Parts: sequence; structure tokens; C-alpha cells
Amino acid sequence: MPWDIPALLELGIGEVWVRRRVRIFIVATGSELIEVKAPNEVLDAIVNGKVVESTASFIGNYVRMYIPYAEVVGRTIVPDDQEAIRNAVTKALNMADIVITTGGTGPSGIDYVYEVTKSLNPRIYIRGLRMRPGRPTGLAVLGGNKVIINLSGHPISALNAMTVVVKEVIKRLAGVKVDIAEPRVMARLGRGTLGDKEFARQYRVRVRRVGNDYVIEELPRQGSSLTHTLLMVNGLVFTRKGQIIREGDYVEVLLLREPPRD
Repeated sequence: MPWDIPALLELGIGEVWVRRRVRIFIVATGSELIEVKAPNEVLDAIVNGKVVESTASFIGNYVRMYIPYAEVVGRTIVPDDQEAIRNAVTKALNMADIVITTGGTGPSGIDYVYEVTKSLNPRIYIRGLRMRPGRPTGLAVLGGNKVIINLSGHPISALNAMTVVVKEVIKRLAGVKVDIAEPRVMARLGRGTLGDKEFARQYRVRVRRVGNDYVIEELPRQGSSLTHTLLMVNGLVFTRKGQIIREGDYVEVLLLREPPRD
């Protein structure tokens, strides 16, 4: 960290052993996806029935913001074609420690990403996790400590997976024992309940400061396809399977933005 350097220099230490950053390559899959290069192209793409690629871009930004011990070394978009996905993933594995895929299920209902990942004969492959959003998340460990992580194409599902799964995998590969501090606070649930008996859950919430206290309010609609709700919230709450947060209880919140003060 920046504040470690002057301390080391004062102790007369001019060099230290370090590990290189974990290299990540992102393969976004979907024949409907398009990458825009100018602001006016966004509306044109939507009018023409295309989907502006955003999940892979979000992953790259998340890594840069929250995981400084990793770096994105490449990103590509491929159609819903098994051979095209296999070629992209194979090339990416030659460049990176972790390949993150997004999407993968075509109109026929075949999960091309799953078929490709399985064909690479992973030593371990976990397909699907008991969490919402992000239930389709998959994790494969190949020879040579290469890792493939399959994420949903929905940004909100990818956000949950990045926060509770992907970051932990990267930390393990990077040998990180003590992570950088995140903007987390303890906040009181203003009303209602949060939690699920069957699944780990992520909730988008509004956080406000009332005196010296933080108070949270859940958005009424939490669907993983409702990406626009990220503009309406400033915090995320994560609950374990079976954990129930009731009105008045305190829970940890990951702040996305500075909360307003009442």
C-alpha cells in the first residue's frame, strides 16, 4: 500500500519480494451483444434489437476499483457458437490465470459455456450455487492452476458473484492474507425483513444517516434483470443461507456511494 513505502524506506529496506498481479481475461458470450464506441451508438443498437455489452465492462471496472492485486489483460465478445467460445476460452487461458465468461445460453436453451468448460476436462467443476442473484455461477479448476469462472450475463447477478465468490478466488491465487479495506458500515433495517431460508442473498438497499446511525431500506423489486435499480441505491446487503434480518436488526452494508444525511 502507498503508506507502507515510507515506513520501509525509513527502516532502510530498499527492495521487497512481491507477487505479480493475477491476470484475468473476460469472454462475453451472446450473439445479441454489441460493443459501442460512441454515445450515439447506444440508442441505435437498442432500436435495432441489439444488447449493448455491459457486464464484461462492469467486471473490468470492478477489478480496477476493488481488486488492485489483479489486472484484466483482455476482453472479447463472441457469438452463441460452441466452437467460437471454445477458441476464445482456449486463447484466453494462454494469457491469463483466470478466464471469466459471461452469458452462454443461446435461443435453443443449450448452455454453450458449460459444454465448453466441461470439454476442457477440469479437475473440479462446480456448476450453480445456492445464492440469488447469481445462481448460474460456475467455477472450474484446470491443470496448471488455471481457473474458469462462469457468470450470468445479467450485471446484477455478476455483481453478487464478483463480490462473494470471484474476489475470494482471486485473493487465494494472489496469496492475499490481508485485503484492502472496503467501505462497509453496520446499519439498522428500517422496516420489513431480509434473508432467505434456502439461499444466500444479495439485496440492493438505500442507506441514509440519521444522527450517528445508518438506516437501510430495501428496494421493493430485486430482480436480477432490473439493472436500472443500481442507479437508485447506494448500498448492498449480503445474507447467508438461513440468515434472517428483521426490522431494527443491524447488518453489514457495502456502500456504493456516500449516504445522504437526514
